[in-house]
Formats: sequence, structure tokens, C-alpha cells
Amino acid sequence: MFSRSVLLMRWLIALFLAIVPLSAAPQISQIEPLAVVPGSRTVLTFFGSNLESVSNLWTSFGAEVERVKNTNSGKISFAVRCPADATGIHALQLLGPQGASPFRLLMVDYLPAARSSGLNQNFTNAMNLTPPVAVDAQVKSEAADFYKFNAKANESFSIEIIAHRLGSQMDPSVRVLDAAGKEIAFCDDEGGIWRDARFRFSAPLTGEYTIVVNDVGFAGGANHNYRLRVSNDPLVWFTFPLIDPVEHTTTFESIGEKIADPQSTSPANPSSAPVIVSGTQLFESEPNNERTNATSVPWPGVINGKLANPEDVDLFQFSAQKNDRLIFQSQTRSLGSPCDLALKVRKKDGSVLAQSDTGSANDAALTNKFDESGSYFLEVKELSGYGATNAPYRVRVENFEPGFTASVDDNIVEIKRGEKAKLKVTATRYEYDAPIRFKLEPDVAGLTIEQSEIGEKKKETELVLAANDEVAAGFYQQVKIVGLGTNDVPVTVSTRPALKKGFPLMLNPPPVLEGVVTIVVREK
Repeated sequence: MFSRSVLLMRWLIALFLAIVPLSAAPQISQIEPLAVVPGSRTVLTFFGSNLESVSNLWTSFGAEVERVKNTNSGKISFAVRCPADATGIHALQLLGPQGASPFRLLMVDYLPAARSSGLNQNFTNAMNLTPPVAVDAQVKSEAADFYKFNAKANESFSIEIIAHRLGSQMDPSVRVLDAAGKEIAFCDDEGGIWRDARFRFSAPLTGEYTIVVNDVGFAGGANHNYRLRVSNDPLVWFTFPLIDPVEHTTTFESIGEKIADPQSTSPANPSSAPVIVSGTQLFESEPNNERTNATSVPWPGVINGKLANPEDVDLFQFSAQKNDRLIFQSQTRSLGSPCDLALKVRKKDGSVLAQSDTGSANDAALTNKFDESGSYFLEVKELSGYGATNAPYRVRVENFEPGFTASVDDNIVEIKRGEKAKLKVTATRYEYDAPIRFKLEPDVAGLTIEQSEIGEKKKETELVLAANDEVAAGFYQQVKIVGLGTNDVPVTVSTRPALKKGFPLMLNPPPVLEGVVTIVVREK
């Protein structure tokens, strides 16, 4: 009888171990506040689960961090000292010997924030504001939040809601009411920022005004956070040329209001340190809407232009030799421009030789091999036929070269000490059949890739990453995975599929996290 009891107990223990997972990685449900102040110390409090083992906080803006003691196991706090020159939307991640949390976003904003009481769901109980001010809040389901402020006649304010750009599920709508409750201003989506709202409000009379914030579908609750900014900050809609954050610095033109002090401006504006490609820059010369006045452009290079209005058509003339194969790749929404392009290559007689896929959600692109030498035209126009004025765009024109891109579906790899983990990599080949090998950048002591190649003509593999026993549990490193072909030109493996899972409402996931993979070593 005793032996049978022992066997039963052992069986129950084995069953328990089989069905109970290892200690789970930390999860973040909420962050307070939603921003840190540049050059200052801000205490960030994280709410969520599995936070007990967290030992580190990583930030994309290189903050000094210090753990702050909490008495509640459902939250954890870190004091963050943000560099004085940081601004904009950044990322963070909690780490420890039980793994890494999914990436979360927050803002670096010079405006300290007030915290909403959560009791301001009607006109009578509107929360008092004294601009300039920021408020962090979470909208409730089937409700709206009310904020009131005083203004003098003709006094102007910039009113902004930053929600989905911080990873929130909220699709904000904003109204401004006068003292009698009459709507005098409204903003839903704003083209360059997709679902968030921003506008300039000018008070018609001296008196009290009320800002009403709600989700367009009146959803709310968990993960429906937002940051309201009411300030005098100038609003910049986009820049010309458009900014690509991976390229080199140059001068640019702000399209919007003039920024007098770059240190006191909305962090939701485009960067005050814009960058564009270091190669040949080509600019349209208006008027260029007919073949007779098309802007002549050599290639390779990047064409920079603006659509003056939704009906504007820009034409660029270029020469091609027989058997030349060119690729035309546009950049608009991915760089914050509120337009979608349709591209066409036309012959001298105006007939269409090739055109971009109008059904794709990505930036427009087309490839064409020319059967005859001669002059041709690239036509650029707004796909939908409606949109913003002076909407900027970029089109990269270059010779087609066989090559590849690669991506991963996960941007967190957890490895037990002395063991191995796998990471699936998928390649898209462009007439390139040779093997593709991968490496980590930077190299990390104690971490290796043991299986690091996609074979000839293959499209995917599982990288095998190993951590030796000398790497301590809780060790972490943000890396990029680089693919190399026969020409040894590095291609950064994209994490866009993983980011789309983490931030499903974003048209374009945060560029600060593109290509970033966290490797964390767990306890055995």
C-alpha cells in the first residue's frame, strides 16, 4: 500500500511538472506615466504579471536606470534619467532571469504630465487644464473624457492625441466645445500620423472651452491609453525631403509651422535632425505634369517631389538602354507622408509600359526590363485621387540587382544557460539562388549561431543559437541579425512581422525597433 502511494505521488508530481510551464517572462499591462522628461529623472511604474524576477530595464534612448522598491508585487518601478537631447517616441523592455517582456513604447516629452482622475466622463465633471500641459489617461468603454480650459479671443493652441503611436488600441476622436456645449472644432484621423489626431485650435471668443476625447467606436479599458497635449508648440505635418532614419544628415524644409526652439516642441513632430540618403538626390521642377515639361532625372538616385494637390501628376523623363532593368521604389506612408502613390512607366507616345500594384498595402514599387533603348517617363500621382496638399514623396530609381531580403516572426530569443534556442528566418529571393549565411551584430561573448545558413535556393531555416555556461542568467543583449550573400553586402534581417504582431494597429511599426532582436539568457 505504501509503495503504491509513493508511486501515485511520484506520478502526480510528474504530471504537475508536465503541465505547469517554466516561470513565465514578464508582461506589461500598463505604464505610468506615458512619457519621460528629457534631462530629468522620471519614475516609471510598470503594472503587469511575472514582474518579481525583473532586474533590468532597457530603453532605446540610452537612459540611466535605477530600480525603485515597490511594496506591491503587481508592479515594479525604475527611476529613469533621460538624456537631455532625446525626444520623440522610444521603446523599452523589462528583463530578468525569467526572460524579457514584449517591447513597449513611450514618449520623451518636455511637458510633465498630469494624471487623469478617471472621473471626468461628462461636461460637468470636466478636468481643469492650464496649458501648456499634458495628460495621461485611459478611456473607458462607451465613455468620453472631458477637459476644460480658459482661452482669450484668437488665442491658439496645438491639441494632440498620441495613442496608437504609443501602441495603444485606441483610435481617438477629439472635439472642442464652447461654454454652451456647441461643437466648434473636430479632428479624427490626421493623414501623416494615421489614426491619431492633431490640430490647431483658435479660440473665437474669450471664455471657457472643453476638449472631449473618445475612441471612435467608443471602445475602452485595458490598452486604450492616450496622451493629450495642449500647448503652444508648432505642429509640423511632415518634412521635405522625407526623412529616412537609417540615412545621413542633411538640411530640410518643415511643412507646417516654424519651430523657433527645437528643445521646446512637440515630440510627435518629425525629427528635428532629419536624415536622407547620401547618394544622388533628384528634385522635381514644377510644372512637370506633361511630357513636354517633365523633369529630367538621371539614375541611380532618389527622386524627391510633392503632390501639390490630390489631382497633381508629376512626370520624370529618363533614359534607358536595351536590356536595362530598373526598379522604382516609393516611400510615403512609411516615412509619415499622408499619400499613397501609383507609379507608371510610359513610353514617349504615352502608352503604359509598366505600373505598380494598386492593391498592395505597401509603398508603391515596380520593376521593368526595357526592350528598346530610348527616353521614357515615370508618372507619379496620388492613388486614391484625394488627400493632402503638398504631400511629399520619395522614389528610389536604381538598377535591378539579384539579391534577397529576410525577416523573422519573433524579436525575442530566450536561451537557457548551456542550452540552445531556435529562431526561424524567412528569405525572399530576387533572382538570387546562392546560400545566405547569418551573423549577429554585435558579436556577443558566450553566444554563438551554430546553424547559420539558408541553403541554395531555400527560403527559410531555423537559426540555432547557443549560450555557454559562462553566460549568467538574466544576461541580455539587443542585436541585429545580418544576412550575407556571395557579395558580402550586409542585409539586416527585418523584424517587421514580429512588430506587426506586437503593434497590430500601426500602419508602420516603430522604426526605432526595426531589426532589433533581444537575446536573453534564462535560468535553467
